[in-house]
Amino acid sequence: MTHLVTKAVFLAELTATTGLTFRNVALSIIGTLALVVLAARSLAAYANESYGKLVTLMGAGALVVGICYFPDQMLGILKGLFTAIFGS
Repeated sequence: MTHLVTKAVFLAELTATTGLTFRNVALSIIGTLALVVLAARSLAAYANESYGKLVTLMGAGALVVGICYFPDQMLGILKGLFTAIFGS
């Protein structure tokens, strides 16, 4: 019975912002790993003088930074772009 009461108290304490810290930490780790991979690939593209691929990788890196380090602002930008393209 005490187990059920403990679960009820825990569920009562959950709010809309309970998982935000975990989300931010997870996105930071994933973003850092993705940026390391993109940096290595960019260095290889620069060494091969493949400048088109280099520019594409830099654009992908900017997108990764936006999504992983500024998720709320990026969501607002994507919603604005969607509204501008497809209307209300």
